[in-house]
Amino acid sequence: MESKVKLPLFKKPPTVLNELLDHAGGERSKKFKTQIRSYNAMLAMTSMGGKVDTRVNDGRGPYIYRLNGQNHHRIGTLIPADGVEYKDGGGKVNTRVNDGRENEVQNRMNALRSSQSNSNLDPSIVDTLVKMLDESNILVKLFRIARDRFKEGDIHHLRLRLIGSRSTNGREYNLPTSSEIAAIIVGDIGVENEHRDVIVEYKDGGLKRINELHPSYMALQYPLLFPYGEDGFRLGILYRNVNGRIPNTKDFVTMREYYAYRLQEREGEGHTLIYGGRLFQQFDVDAYTCIEGARLMWVRRNQRRLRIELYSGLKDAVMRGDTTPASTGKRIVLPSSFTGSPRYMIENYQDAMAICRWAVVYTIEYQKRGLPHAHILLFLHPDDKHPTPIEIDRIISAEIPNWNKDPQAYIAVKQYMVHGPCGSINPSASCMIDNRCSKHFPKKFYSETTIDEDGFAIYRRKNNGRFVERNGVKLDNRFIVPHNIDLLVKYQAHINVEWCNRSRSIKYLFKYITKGPDRATLILEENVHVDASTGIQHVTNTDEVKVYLDCRYISAIEACWRIFQFDIHYRLPAVERLNFHLENEQPIMFDDSDYLDNVLDKPDIGKTKFTEWMKANDLYEEAKELTYSDFPSKWVWHKKDKEWRLRKSGRSIGRNILCSSRKSACYALGLLDDDKEWHEALNHASHWASGKQLQNKGGVFFVYGHGGTGKTYLWKTMICRLRSEGKIVIAVASSGIAALLLPGGRTAHSRFQIPINVTDSSTCGFKQGSQIAELMKKASLIIWDEAPMAHRNCFEAVDRSLRDILRFSDPNSTDKPFGGKTIVLGGDFRQILPVVAKGRREQIVEASINKSSLWKYCRVFILTKNMRLEQNPGDNAAREFAKWILKIGDGELCDTEGESLIEIPSDLIIHVDTHPINDIVNATYPEIQAKYTDAKYLEERAILAPTNDFVQDINDFMIDLINVDEETYLSADSICKAASNIPEQDAMYPIEFLNSLKFPGIPNHRLRLKVGLPIMLLRNLNQSAGLCNDITESYQHGLHTTESDIGGERQLECEN
Repeated sequence: MESKVKLPLFKKPPTVLNELLDHAGGERSKKFKTQIRSYNAMLAMTSMGGKVDTRVNDGRGPYIYRLNGQNHHRIGTLIPADGVEYKDGGGKVNTRVNDGRENEVQNRMNALRSSQSNSNLDPSIVDTLVKMLDESNILVKLFRIARDRFKEGDIHHLRLRLIGSRSTNGREYNLPTSSEIAAIIVGDIGVENEHRDVIVEYKDGGLKRINELHPSYMALQYPLLFPYGEDGFRLGILYRNVNGRIPNTKDFVTMREYYAYRLQEREGEGHTLIYGGRLFQQFDVDAYTCIEGARLMWVRRNQRRLRIELYSGLKDAVMRGDTTPASTGKRIVLPSSFTGSPRYMIENYQDAMAICRWAVVYTIEYQKRGLPHAHILLFLHPDDKHPTPIEIDRIISAEIPNWNKDPQAYIAVKQYMVHGPCGSINPSASCMIDNRCSKHFPKKFYSETTIDEDGFAIYRRKNNGRFVERNGVKLDNRFIVPHNIDLLVKYQAHINVEWCNRSRSIKYLFKYITKGPDRATLILEENVHVDASTGIQHVTNTDEVKVYLDCRYISAIEACWRIFQFDIHYRLPAVERLNFHLENEQPIMFDDSDYLDNVLDKPDIGKTKFTEWMKANDLYEEAKELTYSDFPSKWVWHKKDKEWRLRKSGRSIGRNILCSSRKSACYALGLLDDDKEWHEALNHASHWASGKQLQNKGGVFFVYGHGGTGKTYLWKTMICRLRSEGKIVIAVASSGIAALLLPGGRTAHSRFQIPINVTDSSTCGFKQGSQIAELMKKASLIIWDEAPMAHRNCFEAVDRSLRDILRFSDPNSTDKPFGGKTIVLGGDFRQILPVVAKGRREQIVEASINKSSLWKYCRVFILTKNMRLEQNPGDNAAREFAKWILKIGDGELCDTEGESLIEIPSDLIIHVDTHPINDIVNATYPEIQAKYTDAKYLEERAILAPTNDFVQDINDFMIDLINVDEETYLSADSICKAASNIPEQDAMYPIEFLNSLKFPGIPNHRLRLKVGLPIMLLRNLNQSAGLCNDITESYQHGLHTTESDIGGERQLECEN
């Protein structure tokens, strides 16, 4: 199929230049191509604006041309102004006109030899190129003619006019005649001058900027790429198929199409441009900045002066008598329709957040060296969202292949997927920051793939002796980047493949929104500021176009990508952006010249997607089955008619966009939060015993016993005994649930103010003289349950702090563990040990309390009798189950240390059919429909699930079983007001994404309740009223507290 763009082919370059550009041209050609940008700069007739980023070429790697800021070309005068020396950066033309041939080569070289990189320029090459251009380049010939006219007549009012229009067809000719290019003018310039013409002054005109639409724009700047002075892009080049009829504006070649055509290699065409090497990179960037500059100029000059205001705000303005739009609304400057703008980035990010349950999404990122990276996210079907480690291993590998079995895969991994060497092997590697690899290599050896607590995969990296050699260093599986071997061998490129968490991967996909100088923050910041002292508003003039250009870096590769109009974002399916608003508060767009009363009188001004969705719900039964966000999946919005119609094909996803304040609506629905939680947190009261402190010799004890041996009974007995004597007992536990079982219990982190990120040198948050410090001094006993769960650093931090605060009352306390206080620890090492993020077995063991220096002071008491079984001596099934559990904890059912497979006795297994959840519920809760209000029935049974997702599935299933009235409550989610960069966070996290987040200990966005079903509180709602964590309640309608016998606790009932 023929392209609609047809341009004349370039001639082959002159022999001299062809030899210098030849890949087989020898050492002279090689040196020329290394310095080609310098040779071109000394011969160019214009200078180039923008700032070249030279830092990108520090170190190893191929040369990259990268430009920052706004780009432009400028031209100087025919001769230098008085006192001005020859130099690079604007005096290009005058070096051609004023020099004699004997000095010209040396002057050109002197202008560029200011830097070390230009010190190796070859004078013979410069002389050869000057002669070549004198003979071949029509622009150079014109400047020579102007010089000769000046010398012959000493004319001091001479000007050279570079004509900006052409009479020839741009599809057929690109070598203009002298009369088409320029005219030498003596005296004043007449009115016939057009705005795209370039007037080169004799001496005092200074630097002038050249219009990007001038046909000679590129030829003046790149004489080595356009050795004949060929024309470049200009307006009015027709498409191939426009013949014999009057063309319209859509029939002309665009600037992007022109440069996309020129960047291709064609048979029979001169390859001067393609073979330009580093100069070709500069041309690519220059071409794209011209395209982008033209678009931004259209945005700046030709965008309709639109304003936006709420419908109710317009009515108020008209009522006040303000009928001109200049009195209301706000400007729209750099729209989201401009590819790459901050609004474009944010909208695409939020679209991706909306479809992350359904879709494929990718984005192209250009890293520091300007090289493109494709970040691709594939969202799996719900049935495949939780693969097993074995299933992950089938797709992803982080190991070196066996050379003997698959040499092709071995070579591909060695070439593309090895990180380093770095670390202690190579501390000077580019990835090393503060003596650590920023990419966390080398990794650790793992015998099997596992899933960590954050839901991320820790890939298998066996210590099997395989290695690859790089720079003389042997690198094993710890240095391998995760990959898919089939993709790697097929595409022969660096392809990192990961199985990852959804929300974090979306943010990673669009991370460059907040990367480096934050474009979104810089450009979208508020320009109206209120003086805090006077209350006066100040409006600053914010030029979003200028700020965008100042922040933008463009490399040659990105320039080509954008010129060829390749996607930088892709998503499937499409996203329908859905506005929602309060009544009469929909946004209205109007022209700057429209009268406001005419705007209000426009037909259908009150129709929006939101109002018409409600109307469709009123008219069509099938519409009532879908929420607003799901509506576009089966209905299509027709913008012209402003109505929803049933979808005939395809699919789309809805994304809500907040257009106005939700405050009144949220108050009406009871969704707004208040400050009660903060007041409760700030008004905690502490009560301590008074009287003479008893002498305490102290000691550290550990009560070791498995479940059922009576540890909790022992703690309660000790606490009640000492408190009955007026003594103070501090009862803490490592977990919140264990703390609830202790009278007056608190978590250890809360009571001792232990830092979240505890280290070998950490101390607690309480200070000498504080109320908590006084409490610690007066305490007779500290009980710490579930101690094996806490990191040894937690105990050591408490130890340091107690020694510090007790040294004033007991000078010897600094030499005693825990300052001489009596400490009773308890727990079972066979249960949960300290959590070490991504830690191996030896690291977890090392973090345990028995590896602490305090352990040598600890006296261990062992509880062995299961007191729970003594209460029911005839329950043989429970006894056998308890023995089996103990054998697992003692390692008696494992053949080896570490991870092992354990066979579960058949009598402990529920044999499932086609519906596993149904079978589990029936086995655990038989006759649930009849007994769901029986407190004792509910207290005696529970289903434990490995993840919150399974908990939600089981809850939903059981709720569906109960045929009573149901109520659904939705959360009111927002970014914490105490967070930094609130405007940025609001842009990064739309409300529907916040609604989709799931956290341990917090209900999901959609909470279903049915009358009579139990509810368990997950947070302390009102401690003084008894509404605390782990309280069990039943739902009845509405809200009030009452007494309940479920678990012997208070309950929250809801009634009308």
